[in-house]
Amino acid sequence: MSNDLEARLYTCLASRRWAQAVASGEPADDVMDRLTDDEWLEAMKAHPRVGDRGGDAPKSISVDVAGADAMTLVVDYADRGDELDHADWLDARLTK
Repeated sequence: MSNDLEARLYTCLASRRWAQAVASGEPADDVMDRLTDDEWLEAMKAHPRVGDRGGDAPKSISVDVAGADAMTLVVDYADRGDELDHADWLDARLTK
């Protein structure tokens, strides 16, 4: 890999051609559209399956929401700042 950005992009989608082009400034969607079927299948092998969870177990929290009229769920930075962080709030719910 020619640079750190390209290497980090490759960890998201295992296509060298895609990583090189996006690292050089091309729009990711445009490059994705140009991948061959074989390149796309190879790239997807490195992508997490939809619904797979990370290494953290779900966490329960208790928050007093009496009098509140809105709630915002926020994901803070992880160990690499704001790179590639996300959270899935798939089963978020309020219980009594």
